[in-house]
Amino acid sequence: MYKKLCNLVSFILVASFLLLTIPAGVIADNAPIDTGIIKGAILMEPYSGRVLFEHDSSSKYSVAGLTRLAALLIICEAFDSGTITDDTVVTVSAKSAAVKGTTAFLANGERMNAGDMLMAAVMINAGDAIHALMCCICGSENTAVERINARCRELGIDASYSDICGDGVLLSCTDLAAIGTALIKSESFRRNSSLYYEKLSHTTGASQTELANPNKLTKQYSGCLGVATGSSTDAGYCGVFASERGGTTYIAVAIGAKNSSDRFVTGIELMDYGYANFRSSKMVTAGETAAEILVSGALEKTIKLVTASDLSLLVSVNGAKLYSETEIPESVEAPIKEGQIIGRIRYLTENGEIVGEVDLIAYSGAEKAGFKDYVMLIMRAWFGRT
Repeated sequence: MYKKLCNLVSFILVASFLLLTIPAGVIADNAPIDTGIIKGAILMEPYSGRVLFEHDSSSKYSVAGLTRLAALLIICEAFDSGTITDDTVVTVSAKSAAVKGTTAFLANGERMNAGDMLMAAVMINAGDAIHALMCCICGSENTAVERINARCRELGIDASYSDICGDGVLLSCTDLAAIGTALIKSESFRRNSSLYYEKLSHTTGASQTELANPNKLTKQYSGCLGVATGSSTDAGYCGVFASERGGTTYIAVAIGAKNSSDRFVTGIELMDYGYANFRSSKMVTAGETAAEILVSGALEKTIKLVTASDLSLLVSVNGAKLYSETEIPESVEAPIKEGQIIGRIRYLTENGEIVGEVDLIAYSGAEKAGFKDYVMLIMRAWFGRT
């Protein structure tokens, strides 16, 4: 038993240099933006969570209507899962119609297809559309608020919502980057986020509402995926921006800019900095053979380990060298299931910071062999010789 346990916890560590470089930690020197014109900012690669630049990114601030993004995320995920569809008819309540700030001018009692409301919610961060959709999806405002707070906890956001639109809630750049990261992974968000000008037809009151996306970067910045802007006297001018070029994606957040122009300039300069200095490079592809290890207690002598998923990391010409470290047991004992996690490959900087990892899984299973299996093996070997 002792030997068996030793085999299971004994690991081989294989380190090798790669001819690639990565950004080593958050880059604080030579700031790519004028930090004097904003309160907080962050630039992040969303799929790895790698932060390339930050300025007061963890402090909580008033962010105007950007507090609505938490509810918008739940709405988009509900569309993605089929909980609600474009053809679902949503009735606007008096409370939804009374939402202040940026709205789509929905009227009390108006009935509208959910897909049209989603367009308004994503394009202009329309509070009335977000409120109405959340109540439709969750059944009540109380349940909707519970869902928002639960989703925030899942994202690591320390915030307490008391209403759907988050009036008075303070958020940080890191919080908004987390929500933005989740949003751009939603197909329902993406199919609406780059729209710049649309008309929303009403069934009650005004015949149409013109929807003009307040995020100018959707039209002016190559590869922009949208997200949202917001402003108020307390918050100043804020924005969450996302873009994708050549397989590299960035989330940029600016909080508390002194004017609208400074907000957009900050977003542009952050993402320009990212594209000018870093690129996404695929380290492994799912299903690649990484190792072969011994199996005890099975007819098979070895099993092949393959990578469980794709892995891409940001690389930079002027960064630190990147190590790969393969961690696998010397042997495993049957039974082993196909797809079972056996080890992992980690990617680290020279100072030991882990910047990415991928699991290694069994390519095939290995059943535990019994007495009859060994008898049959011997018989096959014997008759095979005669």
